[in-house]
Amino acid sequence: MTEIVEINSSIDWLAEAYHGAADLSKKPWMEAYMRNQFAFIGVPAPVRKSIQKQWFKEVASVKTSEDLIELVKLLYESNEREFQYTAIDLLAARHRLLSDVQMQNLLEKCITTKPWWDTVDFLATNIVGKWLYDRKELQKEIGQRWLNSKHLWLMRSALLFQLKYKEKTDFDLLHHYILSLADHRDFFIQKAIGWALREYSKTNPKQIDTFVKQHDKILSNLAKREALKWTKRLKYADN
Repeated sequence: MTEIVEINSSIDWLAEAYHGAADLSKKPWMEAYMRNQFAFIGVPAPVRKSIQKQWFKEVASVKTSEDLIELVKLLYESNEREFQYTAIDLLAARHRLLSDVQMQNLLEKCITTKPWWDTVDFLATNIVGKWLYDRKELQKEIGQRWLNSKHLWLMRSALLFQLKYKEKTDFDLLHHYILSLADHRDFFIQKAIGWALREYSKTNPKQIDTFVKQHDKILSNLAKREALKWTKRLKYADN
């Protein structure tokens, strides 16, 4: 009980600091940018990160995996979006405290709680991606689990976690995910397919050109348009 009280007190400190630093003129714009799906306090990102830095260092007690899990979950339960951003930054900084099972469970909780591209894409590319980078078997196991889940944001995360892998990208795995989801009609899935292909085209443009041509009838126009943006630039540069 004592630990929970301490954790709640640390979030109270954070909330007071955020409300004290809010720029209320920015609050409506922030909420509109997220299509009014989430409430904001109105703290600009640089100010939030400065407050977070002090909170991480002086206030938040994160000594164990249990501390980290509890704090992240409580931050996600908080109403305003700034708290979810803080949870993600905390997880990025301290995720090495977690076992693989704890990491998977907490990531799935974060990805599926109050999900939208602003939180999910950072989680997928910066946290899931780093965690799975040297874990080949887990890449396949978790990617397939998320694909099978039929949850929009878990499926998008499966498509995007290799986004920064460059030459280390397992294209056979990405190929499988893309073809499995090629007929999914949601904008965020199709955009993610195109984005993943475009990023890998910066490493292997010929392979992406060939892939898109081979699957021209399967891939959506949106996915193809996004996928070929970089290769088209290269072609213009060569002419």
